[in-house]
Amino acid sequence: MKKFLTKPLAGTTLIVLALVIGAGIVYGATTVGLFNIGPNVSSSQITVSYTGGCQSITHSGAGSLLIPTNTATEWNDFVAHAPGISVGSCCAGDSGQSCNGPSNACGQYTAGTYSCAGVCSVTTAPGYSGGSSLYGQACTSAANACGQTQGGTYTCSNTCSAGAPGYSGGSSLYGQACTSAANACGQTQGGTYTCSNTCSAGAPGYSGSSSLYGQACTSAANSCGQTQGGTYVCGNTCSAGAPGYSGGSILYGQRCTSAANACGQTQGGTYTCSDTCSAGAPGYSGGSSLYGQACTLTSGTNSCGQTQQCGSTYNCSNACSGTCNPPANAYNYTFGSTITSSCYANNTFPYQSISSCNSSNVGGYQVTGTTGSGCAGSGKGLEFFYHVCNQSCQ
Repeated sequence: MKKFLTKPLAGTTLIVLALVIGAGIVYGATTVGLFNIGPNVSSSQITVSYTGGCQSITHSGAGSLLIPTNTATEWNDFVAHAPGISVGSCCAGDSGQSCNGPSNACGQYTAGTYSCAGVCSVTTAPGYSGGSSLYGQACTSAANACGQTQGGTYTCSNTCSAGAPGYSGGSSLYGQACTSAANACGQTQGGTYTCSNTCSAGAPGYSGSSSLYGQACTSAANSCGQTQGGTYVCGNTCSAGAPGYSGGSILYGQRCTSAANACGQTQGGTYTCSDTCSAGAPGYSGGSSLYGQACTLTSGTNSCGQTQQCGSTYNCSNACSGTCNPPANAYNYTFGSTITSSCYANNTFPYQSISSCNSSNVGGYQVTGTTGSGCAGSGKGLEFFYHVCNQSCQ
């Protein structure tokens, strides 16, 4: 324990010889500058007046001592003869007080006390403990999204100094924006790079003006209504155009020649969807323009000099064709104008009398009358009047 002396006893004159004043002993003191030290004091510090310096005095004996410090003689005499004391240098002012040893990197320290020389009894920083027990040891950071880590050391709070690392190597592009590969129509979509530096977005589905891409479609029909299958291309148009002509329409559109008319005339056309020629036999033209139209032929004469006209048609040469034979003779049938009379016996006309004149009884007689007085002679009877049925050309 450190104890300080009381202040000097001012105005006291000491006798060179040792005297007993009360319970204290005084050595060689002649002037002011006394200090009182009790028994069994381990260490007291006093200021020696004549030098102004500090001395440490240990008193292991009984009783109190008065210590003179004004002159060298007094002081030296005291040091040489006082029983149970030892004199040394003074300790620092904070000797025995609490002190903190050096701190470690986390600010942790060990408490000590200051020595007489003013040095703390703890001279080394403590090890790391408590919430800093791992300080300085190697650690591994948390992993980034790609599982990459980095090394560090534990800090004073037992946390790793290294955070999750940035992305590197085969993951150097992770999280950055990227554009997908294009689909067949050149359409893309945005994504971000994955841990393998590949874009998270694949080629997109087809949309917009290409929304039907790849789906089945049917072509437009050709002129015969025939179609064919295809698939939609990038403009949502069908890959298949109208097909060529096939089957019963294989000749469609090719040139053809019509059947001939009766005069052998033809005309050009094209094949239809049923592979038949669009052109029928043509009308009659040119030197056959009158073909088939009605015309009239005049026959030669018969024995009566008579002719007739026959209906016919024009042939391919525009001539009225056919045969017109002379007509049968046309006759007039009349009774002759001459009346003949004859007397016949037995009053009997020898011929059949006809009532009309026609082709069946040419030369026959028609009795026009009789008389009984016109005949004379033996066996004569009535007189018959008659005329003949005649045939004559009309």
